[in-house]
Amino acid sequence: MQFKQMLKASLKPSRGFFATLVLVGVVASVLSLTPTHGAANTLAETCANPPAVPTFNYWPVTYSDVNTPLCHDFPAIDAAVDVNHPQFSNSEADWNDGLTIGDNQQGAVLMYLHNGAANDPVSAPQTQAHDVKITTVTEQNVGPTHQISVTYSASNAASYTRSYTVHTPANSKLEVIPNTGYMYSYEGHPIADQQQLNIGNSVFNLGTLDACFEYSIFL
Repeated sequence: MQFKQMLKASLKPSRGFFATLVLVGVVASVLSLTPTHGAANTLAETCANPPAVPTFNYWPVTYSDVNTPLCHDFPAIDAAVDVNHPQFSNSEADWNDGLTIGDNQQGAVLMYLHNGAANDPVSAPQTQAHDVKITTVTEQNVGPTHQISVTYSASNAASYTRSYTVHTPANSKLEVIPNTGYMYSYEGHPIADQQQLNIGNSVFNLGTLDACFEYSIFL
């Protein structure tokens, strides 16, 4: 998938004990391969019955960035092994299976955040999400299975949490490298003042998030 091939991974299990979890985003050097979440054809007010209040990742999930269906969101969290063309989940079943990381491999976590409410001139003041926080948790127990999770919260919106499973050798654990998070717009453009973020076992204060697909972000 084109969008997934834009992603460069840095998640790395060391032999025998550690696996290193690094959160990265879209690679800016290949912006020709952007997701087809264009604002022109995915305005929430053109979708059926958009929420009237701020609502995180409201729309059905798609795993395809090629001819992405209208009025769909990407998974809130996903991960892939670092190869020349990383492949993130291509179906719900694939996502449910999780990611398997072997010795001396690398990978990355991708997060997607969208305020799915409508953003017409009348409703815009009521559909902004305020004091948005991105809370990430990485299980760091030694064992073969680990959960990585993200929670999106706001002062005026219901929280939204999703967890993803990472499989490693039995005597491994995940370790988060700090300051390796990057934020990108819905078109895959890097947001200049949102680089080298400390995301992985932390609370990141995003602030205000406008409604509509054109304000969705990738981390």
